[in-house]
Formats: sequence, structure tokens, C-alpha cells
Amino acid sequence: MYFTLIFEDGKEGPARAYDLVYHPCPVWMKGEEIINVPDGSNPHYQIGHLDALFSTGKGNDEDYYNEPAKILDFGLTHTTVLVCVHPGGHGEAKDLELLCEDLSNHEFVPKVVDFLQEE
Repeated sequence: MYFTLIFEDGKEGPARAYDLVYHPCPVWMKGEEIINVPDGSNPHYQIGHLDALFSTGKGNDEDYYNEPAKILDFGLTHTTVLVCVHPGGHGEAKDLELLCEDLSNHEFVPKVVDFLQEE
């Protein structure tokens, strides 16, 4: 499995969405762009990998992917983050559990949407 995070911002869009894929280690992506590889030596999600996304800048904007700062700027607190679970990829249930814990540690409220088909 792999995951898509969609952050609420109270605006009309477009939504700020990021994918967490496993190639084979966790890789943060936005569209086709690789944003960050938190730990290229470990194939599993670890608490703190969210910080790797948030601390990555783009161009002259050091806070480009800093969602907690953006949420604060929008005047929102304890905002919902949709965590979409996709069937392909190398992620595991424990990765999802740690990702949701990491989001909660950053004052986000994760809501899981599971696209996995139960047979």
C-alpha cells in the first residue's frame, strides 16, 4: 500500500496533497516530484518522517512544505488530514499506524480513507 495525505486549509483549492510511496523506502512526493527521502536505509515509516516533509523548502521558500505553519497562517487548528490508503506499493499496516500517530503528534486529526478492497 501507499498513502496520499490531503491537508485542509479552509480555502477554495486546490488541495495540498502529498504521496508517501515506498521505493522501497518511504519517499515524499507531490505529483511526479520527489520532495524528500527521510531515510534511504529503512523500508518502514518512522516517527519523525513527517518532519522531513515539513522541513523541506523549495526555491527561496524555506517553509514551502511546512503544513503546520501554513495551517497556523490560515487561522486553523487541529485540522483534519485525509489519509488515503491505496492498494499498490510496499507500505504496511504498521506504517499507516505510525503515520497517523505522527500526524496526531503535530496536532492534526487523521481521517483514514481505505481504498483497499476486502475480498
